[in-house]
Amino acid sequence: MPHRARPARNSPVFLALDPTLAPIAASPKQRAHCPLCREPVLSKCGEIVDWHWAHVVGGDCDPWSEPETPWHRWWKERAPVAWREVTVGEHRADIRRPDDRVVIELQHSPITADEIRTREAFYGHMVWLLDGRMLAHGMPQLGEPTPRLWQVRPGTWRWLWPRRVFQQARRKVFIDLGTSVLESKGFEDVSNRRPGRSGLANGFYVHGEVTTREAFLKRARLRAVEDEEQSQTVGFIAEWRSTPRARRPRSVRDLYRPVHAANLHRREFRSEELLRSWADRAPRADLSLLRWRGDGSVVEVDARPKSAGDQQPAE
Repeated sequence: MPHRARPARNSPVFLALDPTLAPIAASPKQRAHCPLCREPVLSKCGEIVDWHWAHVVGGDCDPWSEPETPWHRWWKERAPVAWREVTVGEHRADIRRPDDRVVIELQHSPITADEIRTREAFYGHMVWLLDGRMLAHGMPQLGEPTPRLWQVRPGTWRWLWPRRVFQQARRKVFIDLGTSVLESKGFEDVSNRRPGRSGLANGFYVHGEVTTREAFLKRARLRAVEDEEQSQTVGFIAEWRSTPRARRPRSVRDLYRPVHAANLHRREFRSEELLRSWADRAPRADLSLLRWRGDGSVVEVDARPKSAGDQQPAE
């Protein structure tokens, strides 16, 4: 098989191929082969990063791959092993059902309009699932939580700091809100035109329908969340805003201008210990330490130190 040039970045591979070409998960001190390029991969089984495979030479062979988060892992584990990281041509589909060949593309990182069009043309039958867990969680500002997504009328939600690029999507777009999923029927940007025809004030809007996460899992034919998984901790999230470059306010309104999306940052951790160790090293403005649970909820991490009798979060 011809070798493909690999880009510099190295995203983890969670399922490799054994000598019989069966998919296998990483375990300590093992070798296997990448399901896409067939090059050797080594298991990486440390205490910080999720166990995965890494190419022996170079980076990831799929230029569409993005750094995996606990959110990616959670959704992939809803699907049978044979549906995960399926090789399609020169790419790995996050989830691909074998009978109707529908691809569920999990999107956490920023993406360009050209990349959206390219992936839709390549996969054909596909849907987008965006990571919107934090949209239901207010961003601290001036001591008060600022909402990011709220319903303004039946079937319409206003989206603060939106991903406008998904106006270019021609396939269905779903937004994972944690305990629910929003199915978009269309986006509307009225920032640069007078309100009146739509009756909406300036802003970015999502028209659609919200369903429970359980209903979406059933519709997508993915595994439901078991009762014992509901209260388990899936991961930890740190979110903060960087201090923008100081500039002289021109009016009183500038003093209360919302933080720009470019100033928002997020990082995820496997354990609370790693989260707190990272947070203690450098103070950050409006830092939120959050726990993401198996029921989809995102809740504040208890600020008090843990006592010996406290229950440890599930990894």
